[in-house]
Amino acid sequence: MRRCIPVNWRQSVYDALYSISGQVIVPSNGVTDRYEGSRPTVQIDWQLTRHLSAHVNCIYAFNGRFEERSVHATPTMSYVSPWVTYRF
Repeated sequence: MRRCIPVNWRQSVYDALYSISGQVIVPSNGVTDRYEGSRPTVQIDWQLTRHLSAHVNCIYAFNGRFEERSVHATPTMSYVSPWVTYRF
């Protein structure tokens, strides 16, 4: 089991959230809060056989005012992502 609690801050009040390619995903829209949010994460890994493993990743997001006002107007959200891996 792995756990982490990343906390995200904007460097500048004029900063936005960007995609990997550099395009703006979430503009600042005049929101002056620097706290973007935190994402406590738990990942559980099971080695079922020599070649097969199963994984579950659970994330609960606490969004700051910047993201609440800019994207989806919600203070929290969560999701679960299960997957399996087969190694040849």
